[in-house]
Amino acid sequence: MLGPLRAWRGAIPLDLGPDRRQAVLAALVLRADRQVSHEQLLDDIWDTRPPASGHRVLPSHVLPLRKALDIPGTSPADSVIRSGKGWYKFGSHGVRLDVAEFDELAAVAQRSMQDGDLATAISASGDALALFGGEPLARLPGLRAQA
Repeated sequence: MLGPLRAWRGAIPLDLGPDRRQAVLAALVLRADRQVSHEQLLDDIWDTRPPASGHRVLPSHVLPLRKALDIPGTSPADSVIRSGKGWYKFGSHGVRLDVAEFDELAAVAQRSMQDGDLATAISASGDALALFGGEPLARLPGLRAQA
C-alpha cells in the first residue's frame, strides 16, 4: 500500500490485475476487518460515475483477487476477501500489511521519544520511512485512492 499496490505469497509476486481491480483491493484493505458495502466500493472506485452494471461489476474484480490472494483450494468462506449480502470484507488475519507495520513502527518511535530513548526512536522512524516504495496507490482510480 505504501507505494504501488503489490502483494506476495512468500517471495512470489502476485498478479493483482488492472488498476481498477487493484483499486477495489486497496479500498477493502484500507478498511481491513470491516464490512464495506457495495455502494461504498462503487463510490470509492468510480466516484459519482458508477458503471451502468452497478453491483454486478464488483464480483468481476473480487473473484480474480480471491484467486490471486488465496492459497489454491481456499473456500469462499475462508477467503481473505469475505462477502455477504451487499458487502465485502478484507480479513487481515495472517496477512502482513506495510501500513500496519508502519503504524507499529511509528508507535514504537513515539513511545521511545516520550521515554527519552532517541536512538530507538530514530531507528524505528527510519524503518517506518523505509517501507515507502513510492507514491502510495499511484495510478489507481477513485477519490479514495487519490486521497
